[in-house]
Amino acid sequence: MQLRTPERHLTWGRAVSGVGWGSFALPMFDRAGCRAVVRVRNPFELRMQEAIKERWGCPFLFGKIVGIFSLGLGVNCWADEVASVDSDGAPVLELHVHASDRTIPAELAAQRRIREEEARRPLQEKLALIERQQEAIRAMATPILQVWEGVLALPIIGVVDGRRANEITASLLNTVVRTQARYAIIDLTGVELIDASTADHFSRIIRSIALLGAECLVCGIRPAVAQAMVAIDAQTGSARTFATMQAALQAIVATRR
Repeated sequence: MQLRTPERHLTWGRAVSGVGWGSFALPMFDRAGCRAVVRVRNPFELRMQEAIKERWGCPFLFGKIVGIFSLGLGVNCWADEVASVDSDGAPVLELHVHASDRTIPAELAAQRRIREEEARRPLQEKLALIERQQEAIRAMATPILQVWEGVLALPIIGVVDGRRANEITASLLNTVVRTQARYAIIDLTGVELIDASTADHFSRIIRSIALLGAECLVCGIRPAVAQAMVAIDAQTGSARTFATMQAALQAIVATRR
């Protein structure tokens, strides 16, 4: 079908008007410029949406008109929708048709991608929130305190697995270097049980602190933790051990005198 004149479109419009699609008119048709304006009075899609708040336009009529003109003009066409109301209150749709690179399949694919991204966004935001909360919990669970100038204290509370042991190591060693601390007290009072690999990790932390030129003091070792360290023959190196944090601090004070 070649739309060399508007009569063929108007014939089609009269045919579908009879089944309730609306009254079609073609106020502008430019074959050479591949442009046209299709006016539909009382389009059935707008009538269906009169009783609801959310409007979604006329995708059915849009697709039909774009398809007809793309076929008839021999070029890919698109249309801009303009909805209005006639003088008697009847809804009116104008479709301003023009040549375009946009296609319905490409637009549908883009809309699908947007919907999929919108569906994923709440999950991504929740995961990011959980990660931030976990970071905050880890920071609160292993705070590094600067008791005095050159003296750090790390009270460890709760279960210490391999991942947490790695985080403790990195954080403590970085803080020793940043503050140029001479003493680092590791308080294990809040640790009830560790496995063999974590016990070995603690011994590595102690040796690493010594390599940085600081002295490591360990306090509050519970019987189960001591047994785990003995079971793997974990060495504390030159670290001094104390029953309590108070005893460790008193030892540092005595050394400074």
